[in-house]
Amino acid sequence: MPVFIFQKNAFKKMIQVEGEGFRERENDTDDYSFKAFHDHWKNLSKNNKRYSPRVKAEFTISVHDSSTIYGFGGWHRYVVMNNGEILLIKSSVLKWKQEWILKKAKKVGFKIF
Repeated sequence: MPVFIFQKNAFKKMIQVEGEGFRERENDTDDYSFKAFHDHWKNLSKNNKRYSPRVKAEFTISVHDSSTIYGFGGWHRYVVMNNGEILLIKSSVLKWKQEWILKKAKKVGFKIF
């Protein structure tokens, strides 16, 4: 099942990919943090039908100047689609970790972009 920003376990799924060290970022509010994107999508979805889990994913959202959520250490990058789905950007994954990280990401439900 795909991973959506509004799911209660979405951050835990990112920890499964990024590792336990990522847990310390749960309450960060930087523009590139999970919480910033979660809060922004929640606000957008309240007032605009284009931001809903019931619509087709057509575009990504941004928080101020940030268009991605940074993974642990800032290496891996994730985008959030207008329907709330979180995608891992393949080109952001370190080459020497790519096979392993992509396999873990797919296993927990992330689509690869």
